[in-house]
Amino acid sequence: MAVRIDVGTRFPAYATATGRVLLANAPAPWLERYLSRVNLLPLTEHTISSVASLRGAIDVVRREGYAYVDQELDSSLRALAVPIHDRAGDVVAAMSASTHTRNPQDAAQIADLLDEHLRPRSPRGCPRTTSSSSGCG
Repeated sequence: MAVRIDVGTRFPAYATATGRVLLANAPAPWLERYLSRVNLLPLTEHTISSVASLRGAIDVVRREGYAYVDQELDSSLRALAVPIHDRAGDVVAAMSASTHTRNPQDAAQIADLLDEHLRPRSPRGCPRTTSSSSGCG
């Protein structure tokens, strides 16, 4: 992979799975300001390059509950991100996993890895399908 990530590295939200999750859950006034000012640089040939397309991608994240970005930040990188909620149910962060594009099976493995985090959760953070014997119910 050509992407180098060090502590403090910043990437544009529009081109990352984590960024898309956060954009999809941002307050509407803040998101509108962001969309009116963002400069959508074409980082790869796959990078979203119009605000209309970005709005569509954000709508998909809202509908699906996760973000999948394929070769938009770097042509060798795919990523899947899910929201992290606080006890009130508000999105406060996102978690992502990435893989190299030369390993197509990795996308399925990433989805399996994050599957537990995609399931709806109770306000206490326990999976809604968990039985009371697990200590969550």
